[in-house]
Amino acid sequence: MKGKPYTQEEDDFIRDHIETMTDHEIAKALDRTYEGVHGRRKKLHYHRSAETLAQHRARSGENNPAWKGGIYSKKRAAYNKRRKKQEPEKRIARELARTAIKRGKLLRVPCEVCGNAKVDAHHEDYSKPLDVRWLCRKHHLQHHRQMRKAS
Repeated sequence: MKGKPYTQEEDDFIRDHIETMTDHEIAKALDRTYEGVHGRRKKLHYHRSAETLAQHRARSGENNPAWKGGIYSKKRAAYNKRRKKQEPEKRIARELARTAIKRGKLLRVPCEVCGNAKVDAHHEDYSKPLDVRWLCRKHHLQHHRQMRKAS
């Protein structure tokens, strides 16, 4: 199962806000993923009007106030490609953990520090891909900062 089923209230919220909110904003309001909301909207055949789509397209690319010349995406792609070659054991461990989570063989538990339900899997040893610590984003980043200071 990919996630909890959508309720009628959530479907109604998507329908009622499709013209005024982006899928990202709807996802945040419903505490769902963008991909989940986008897929659900398509499945229910909730489409934006031509006028709304034109407004969205008018603010994309160079017309977006946050546009930085397309440089970021090129740099990010090159960085990812380099990292994939440099750290294959990390990639493999992450893929194995992700697959185990999807198949139900590895279960997410709340953050071991604060109990937050939104957690990341942290590998202490990449040769043990299913041996992970569950940390929320805040404590995961804090743990990495402490590791960097120690080394």
